[in-house]
Amino acid sequence: MSPRPDTITWWRHNRGWLAAAAVLCPLAFLLSWVVVQRDLDTKYPRTQITATAKWNDYEGARWRLVGVRRETAAAGTAADYAHPEAALILVDYEVIPGAAIDVARLDLCKGRLVDGDNRAWEANAPARVSGWMAERGLGSTCGSRVVGGEAQAVAGQPFAFTHVYLVPADVRPADLHADIVFPPFTTTPKRGTYLRFALPNPAS
Repeated sequence: MSPRPDTITWWRHNRGWLAAAAVLCPLAFLLSWVVVQRDLDTKYPRTQITATAKWNDYEGARWRLVGVRRETAAAGTAADYAHPEAALILVDYEVIPGAAIDVARLDLCKGRLVDGDNRAWEANAPARVSGWMAERGLGSTCGSRVVGGEAQAVAGQPFAFTHVYLVPADVRPADLHADIVFPPFTTTPKRGTYLRFALPNPAS
């Protein structure tokens, strides 16, 4: 059965529009996807930068993991914690600021600990952990310190700081990764990046 003449005419008359639609519809979908991804990047740290064992460039500074320690959490430190047995994981870092990054910018950095099941813990929280750190003179911010002797990071010189995590005692150290995270909408050249370190076995 042959196509009707009016059907053939319609296809010929609209072939330009049909060809354009075949191109523009997927393009519109792609552009929408790109916009959504960029929006997510401004809200969440989603793009991993894998750290090496040496110095690592990230956000205008150089970073390295110095050491990891593990301690049993004292009853007072873990008083508000949901797990009856808890441990403290202390992750020691050094950062060398570049000339273009200042202390205020460095102090925006946060710490995050992630295990093999993608569970995550925030550094220096809850408040009792911060109090425990202050008692021991441990600096928790990435660019300045007010306990254990006031100090600020200086361009070109190593500055030490520590992130402490309160975790369940049965968390396996071999499964842990420690992240340095800045507000996702501030990272450059790509939004939502973070620096991830694999943790060595901690000293007790």
